[in-house]
Amino acid sequence: MVRILDAKRALSTSTIYPFGNVDATFTFEIRDTFLAENEQRFTITFTNGKPALRDFVDEAPVVRMDISDLSALLYGAVSLNTLLNYGKATISDAQWTQTLRALFPKAAYPVCDTFF
Repeated sequence: MVRILDAKRALSTSTIYPFGNVDATFTFEIRDTFLAENEQRFTITFTNGKPALRDFVDEAPVVRMDISDLSALLYGAVSLNTLLNYGKATISDAQWTQTLRALFPKAAYPVCDTFF
């Protein structure tokens, strides 16, 4: 089990997730019922799939999800399609849904090589 402790840093400097080759700006609104400092709203611009944190952009579409769902998404345990289909992730402007899906293509499932 994995838990992200800093959502802003995990998304803006992520080397753990192979973002799709997308140019877009999204504002992420992350809920965290256990760690108040992790309840954040921040904007990230993706250029060719490379994330960069930027000042808040009011007109950017807002992606909302819980930190537990973001953790599962970034570590490949669940797809963005599943989160959207079950209402665990939402986007404020539906016209950006396909772009968001392209940004988060299905990642490989995590593998543990340790025998126990």
